[in-house]
Amino acid sequence: MYSIVMDKNKFLIKSCGITLYQGESLIDKLQFLIPKEYNGFDLGTFTAKVRYILPGNVSEDLNINKESYNDTHYSFTLPIDSKISTIAGDVTLHLIFLKIDDIAKKKYQMTTSKVTLTVKPYETAYNPELGYGECNGSTSGGSDEYDVVEF
Repeated sequence: MYSIVMDKNKFLIKSCGITLYQGESLIDKLQFLIPKEYNGFDLGTFTAKVRYILPGNVSEDLNINKESYNDTHYSFTLPIDSKISTIAGDVTLHLIFLKIDDIAKKKYQMTTSKVTLTVKPYETAYNPELGYGECNGSTSGGSDEYDVVEF
């Protein structure tokens, strides 16, 4: 299981050693560890989606389900399937949390920073000389666009 953690500023930070290979199919999972509360809202009451963009600009939104991880975090998991690992290259993803209050006619929304995972070509899967996963954080440089929360 590969882990990505959201910090207090909505930045996604990936764990060291995440290495995905082209053609991986349901053999592992991405785990997103998200604080249970953000800005006074319980994120467990929101619908969570992961939006990913594959090489070639192919995009998809997927609903992800939560599980309690510990006293302070939820765990959201996403199987690594053939859609994410079809093409070698960089996969950019971020999380979206949505909640609609029909009575008050309000839509609450929060978007995390983006993080990039590299899918390596299949031929590098068993060749350690060609490198393993890198340990980088979010691709966002901390711009102000992530301070806007439509809660």
